[in-house]
Amino acid sequence: MGDFAETLWGYLETLTSLRRQGASEDSIRDAFLQFLRTAFPRLSLAEPFALEKHIPALRVRGGFADALYGDLIFEFERRLDDAKRAEGKSQLTRYLSNQQHPDRFFGILTDGETLEVYALRDGELAKVDELKLDAEKADECRLWLDCYLFQEKHLVPTANDITLRFGERSPTFWHSLRLLRNAWQKAKNDPSVQTKFAEWQSLLSIVYGSAVGDEDLFLRHTYLALFARVLAFVALERRAPNTDELAGLITGETFERMGLDNFVTDDFFAWVKGDADAETLLRSLATRLTAAYDLAAINEDLLKGLYQELVDPETRHDLGEFYTPDWLAELTLRQAGFPSSLVPRPTPLVPSLLDPACGSGTFLFIAIRLLREAGFQGANLVEFCASHLAGIDVHPLAVTIARTNFVLALGDDLRTYGKRFSVPIYMADSLNLPENFGRQQILTVPVGLKNLAKMAGKKPIPNLPQAFHLPAELAMRPDLLNDAIDALLEFADPQISDFDARNGFSARLAELDIPLEHLGYWRSNLRLMRWLMQPPATDTVWRFILKNAYRPALLAHRKFAFVVGNPPWLSYRYIQRRDYQERVRDLVLSRFKLLSKNEDHLFTQMELATLFFAFCAEHYLADGGTLAFVMPRSILTGAKQHAEFRKRFVTTAKLLIDCEQVTPLFNVPACVVLWDKGQGTRGTKRAVPMLHLSGELPTHNASWQQAQKTLSFVETTFTPPTALGQSPYFEQVTQGATSRASLPLVCPTRSEGKGDRPKATAIGDRPEN
Repeated sequence: MGDFAETLWGYLETLTSLRRQGASEDSIRDAFLQFLRTAFPRLSLAEPFALEKHIPALRVRGGFADALYGDLIFEFERRLDDAKRAEGKSQLTRYLSNQQHPDRFFGILTDGETLEVYALRDGELAKVDELKLDAEKADECRLWLDCYLFQEKHLVPTANDITLRFGERSPTFWHSLRLLRNAWQKAKNDPSVQTKFAEWQSLLSIVYGSAVGDEDLFLRHTYLALFARVLAFVALERRAPNTDELAGLITGETFERMGLDNFVTDDFFAWVKGDADAETLLRSLATRLTAAYDLAAINEDLLKGLYQELVDPETRHDLGEFYTPDWLAELTLRQAGFPSSLVPRPTPLVPSLLDPACGSGTFLFIAIRLLREAGFQGANLVEFCASHLAGIDVHPLAVTIARTNFVLALGDDLRTYGKRFSVPIYMADSLNLPENFGRQQILTVPVGLKNLAKMAGKKPIPNLPQAFHLPAELAMRPDLLNDAIDALLEFADPQISDFDARNGFSARLAELDIPLEHLGYWRSNLRLMRWLMQPPATDTVWRFILKNAYRPALLAHRKFAFVVGNPPWLSYRYIQRRDYQERVRDLVLSRFKLLSKNEDHLFTQMELATLFFAFCAEHYLADGGTLAFVMPRSILTGAKQHAEFRKRFVTTAKLLIDCEQVTPLFNVPACVVLWDKGQGTRGTKRAVPMLHLSGELPTHNASWQQAQKTLSFVETTFTPPTALGQSPYFEQVTQGATSRASLPLVCPTRSEGKGDRPKATAIGDRPEN
């Protein structure tokens, strides 16, 4: 038993004894505060409780509270029955209301064992958190208490710890949200801020299929985006930012001075730049991070818990959006053979890797760790990752989080690199590649003109283009395309006359050697950008959007040896954006023919994940490469809408990983499909190698090491159903423990079985070539 556990156990024994004796509230209070001082010795060195001499009460405006520490007001009761709880809540309401800044304080109502946390929200007392002290859950109790006291130092950071200290139930989050609301009230009517908000909403409507973004969610996303910036700075610099560096954390200038070219740009969350409350927030976050953590010890995706928690929970649960736990990402990458496949290839591929729906960046984070495990280090690791790894996501917050995790994964290797570095993660739609416009291939970037015009009170001019059009040929020359976009913004300045803008822009394009056949598209782009920049300006994010939009075309041109990830699980029936509906329908029915024309009645049941799989296999995966996606398990059953997908990709898979019996995982049964490009001639009735997983994990985001100890791994085969009229759960599974040449697993035998299953084998780390 650790020191804290022993202290907690001793305190609870004392509390039980005091209750038997009918001790007073003062005695319970004194015992509790003595427990805190013993459990957290640094409390004696910090701001003291106003009870060092055991005075009976502490005077606060509006009454007498039992104790005050920092921003915590304690109210003790001998017991917490309904009557005493109501009395205590009334007292806390009075104490909090009479503070100069009520929303900065938390009230804790307690009987010494149960602690209920309250705060004033819109003038009403609201319960925001609760803990019951339990010696069997000592670690959880220690972390919970320290989230409010912030006394432990130099902790090894974990995703769970970060979520508790900075997540939506933490004091830090609520203080930060108060500051952001103040900033929003000052800025929300600015047309440039409205543009960021509107385009953020537009992109979320692609992610979720419908409009889900409101002001509160936007502020939550802003909080996490700012937190990520601070975390990256503190981890790389090993210190809190100076006052003159705070503004640059928002705009990206501070990171540019550090050598990170594209880590932060004028994105959707830079609307707070120049706001004093925002800089106060950044300073507070930096102080708490530097005080609490040893940021040289990062070994996991720290931000996935915060990312999931601060996305609209109701929407997230309805649509099955959950992050990929570290253990599943690592298992998937190892089974795919990354970084160097165990499967011999006629022409070895450089282990390049793309995650086309990267979310918080878990697969990329684990990939960097596996590269380091394989011997990459220092400048070699940094340069390999910059040139051979990439991520894409259409979610604005996801890109910010994934870039941060990428930087954190490189850690000291990046700190000591000494050269300029661009994070290869981009905000774009992986399904949006150039289309044929006559003889030209053109990438279309739509603009919500109607919404922008209404919001900013601007009147669209006749025949105004509804989208930007970027010639695909230039996507293969990113430096040239960036120069053309910079020129577009330069000559869209409303201070320049229309005549001078057209002539000056045409001359600049000629200097850049832009082909003559592209000029019509660029002149159309200029008309649209000039309208966006006319007062009131509604242009603030378009440089960022346009410089990311062409990246999928460039990455599709490059091709990758490994395409991995957890694509969006979204049924067509949830997609309400008309333009996105039409694009997805065309891809499913016409381009990839995942349904026949006479099966279009099944279209509303189609999963976007299956389209993502087919699209990425064709456009991003190199010949001989491996695609490994976490997928909804319904693709393995007799579901009719997935019949064509099963025929093409499940029957030809090199391995299936069945996760249905793993808990906790997702709220929808899941599997992993690993598929090699070039294996399409395999028989459709072939028994596919399957790895069946079962067991209960200690935490949702368990590590691969923890998963190996707690899960059962059984090698089986899977024969996809052929009779589509049968039960949706019809399948034929042959179980066994015979290793197959096509399934290169290293399976040291475990001594115990699981239930009535055949004796299980635990998969160990695969040796690297």
